[in-house]
Amino acid sequence: DASSLFTSRDVVTSHAISEREIVGGWVRLHDDGAIIDAWNVSSVTDRGVGVWTVNWDQDFVSLDYAVVGMCLNNFLAAGTMPQFGVNPNKGDRQPGAVTFSCQNHSTSNSQDVAFVDVIAFGDQRQ
Repeated sequence: DASSLFTSRDVVTSHAISEREIVGGWVRLHDDGAIIDAWNVSSVTDRGVGVWTVNWDQDFVSLDYAVVGMCLNNFLAAGTMPQFGVNPNKGDRQPGAVTFSCQNHSTSNSQDVAFVDVIAFGDQRQ
């Protein structure tokens, strides 16, 4: 029955967005760690070739938050797509910061890239 379909308008009128449905923080940065734009980020530290730390303005409550990133490069040879990585075994994710790297897909060596985008989702301290 077409008159009983659930639409996006129903979501807007009958669904309140909870804090768990909103990104906890995000940043776009240059390879030197300079912040282009960000939300809930106090600073970025350049840790060397292809490694950065994002410091959150408002900490997450624990290590149990999700981090997703993308390494963007416009000066690599074709077929050498950089990959984003966070190593939790090295303590790279803490409630107040996350350290990550961009690595050459072929060699697994860290490398600088033109831009990095990072977003994180999880419960945060109030």
